[in-house]
Amino acid sequence: MKTPRWYQTEAVNSVQPPEGKKLIVVPTGGGKSLIAAMLCVNEALFGRVLVLTHVKELVQQNEAELRENAPELDVGVCCAGLKRYEYDADVVIASIQSVYKKLEDFDDVTLIIIDECHRITPVGGKMYRSVLEKFPGIPVIGLTATPFRSGTGYLHKGEHAIFDEISYEIKYQTLVDEGHLVPFAKLGSELAYSDEGLHMRGGEFVQNELDELAQDNAKTKKIVAQIVERTVDRWAILVIAINVRHAYVMQQEFAKHGVMANVVHGDMDANDRDNATEAFLAGLYRVEISVGIRTTGFNYPALDCVVLCRPIGSPVLFIQCGGRGTRIYPGKINCLLLDYGGNISRFGEFGSPEIREKGNSKDRKICPKCGESNSTQARKCSACDAPFENMFKNCPECGTKVDRTTQHCKECGYYWPINEDGLDEDGKTIIENKAVWVDLRNTTFRVHKPRAVHELEEKPECFVAMHKTVDGATVQEYVFPESFAARHAFEKWWRTHNGKLPVPKTARDARERKQELVLPNQIHVIRKGKFFNFLARRFP
Repeated sequence: MKTPRWYQTEAVNSVQPPEGKKLIVVPTGGGKSLIAAMLCVNEALFGRVLVLTHVKELVQQNEAELRENAPELDVGVCCAGLKRYEYDADVVIASIQSVYKKLEDFDDVTLIIIDECHRITPVGGKMYRSVLEKFPGIPVIGLTATPFRSGTGYLHKGEHAIFDEISYEIKYQTLVDEGHLVPFAKLGSELAYSDEGLHMRGGEFVQNELDELAQDNAKTKKIVAQIVERTVDRWAILVIAINVRHAYVMQQEFAKHGVMANVVHGDMDANDRDNATEAFLAGLYRVEISVGIRTTGFNYPALDCVVLCRPIGSPVLFIQCGGRGTRIYPGKINCLLLDYGGNISRFGEFGSPEIREKGNSKDRKICPKCGESNSTQARKCSACDAPFENMFKNCPECGTKVDRTTQHCKECGYYWPINEDGLDEDGKTIIENKAVWVDLRNTTFRVHKPRAVHELEEKPECFVAMHKTVDGATVQEYVFPESFAARHAFEKWWRTHNGKLPVPKTARDARERKQELVLPNQIHVIRKGKFFNFLARRFP
């Protein structure tokens, strides 16, 4: 086994013998995987250990660390993303998604370790709560760099606290002073996006308001030019973008400066994302632009620059993003933190953010029955299925309670009709700027050639889904398989409708393969003038 650092030994000793639910807090890059391995070795002498995390990358990291440091242990992996289901080992490293419905296979577990435990919602977290309720007397040890969640406070404080206490904590600055992590060189910019006018929801800035900031391509161009100028001496650069479109615009701007940048985002195919990761780690790309991933489970010690190209509302996300660059590496003196979102001034010193002890009731909807934390738009509790009363209306024919935005009562067959103004008979259903579920009769497809604004402009063809509602209205949905900026959205749309791979490259190809698609029977839309924004869809 590797020789543990002094604080890693102290962390393990602080929870021996294991009892209750304890937290170990170690900064990103401080060696939590080795701590987990030491805990497993101690417990596996006479018991059985279940190590839980939320992403396959962390499953792989924990397995590699454990096999390197304790090759004599019987180690198994349970993770659908890795296509491995090894339930019978003395130490099982698992993704929570793969085991929470198979907890009967772990009745003899004597210790549970939860990596990146800040991912658990203090008043919710259906899967993790299932584990804790299944094994009420089993000791639980949580490992994290951030023992809190935005809007709900610390994981060990308050009415819905998950853990009893922090058994051990080592500060980021202490590890920097001892040479175990590198310090930051921090730079703000006059080009930074302002958070003025942005609102918070669920502990983070509202995404569609952030999306508006990303529309300013001229600003993006200036920011990329400044990033290129400031990072001439940097080896590997991670850029955190606002959304996928923003990432691809930045990629194009980097290319104009002769810098090859890779884009990764949560909607990518898993194999494509893995290939992109390998390419970045191999040094084939100097810059990687990330949307919604790379905040946990990403270990690249050579990374020496993190660019926050967006305002961040969550101190957890701020610390996790910045922490990607704090690991030590030969020749690496510091990590350059470029802030284009006003985040340094918002949170102060890295590793010591201001944390709210209680959540804002406007941020989340708490189920009065079970205490689950739900989206403000939820119509029923995600954990116990209890309905939220203000999200329903009564059918005028039979009195049945139905979703307030539906047009169809399935009990008696009554329809709330839509008139020419887009309103139902009560004037409440499809008004402009209001989300509504619409029942569909059928869907057909066509290819459309958008009109060019300029005679030299060549616009690509688009693929149009024409949804016919039950009362005869048509709602048209436009997707753009041939547009560089909108290609990722089309790929996601195609997969959502169960289209086969490879994804069509043109609108005409999509029309030829329309028989592959599974068609929705309901769509969730907002009318914007004569067009509709599509929020969700339901399939038979």
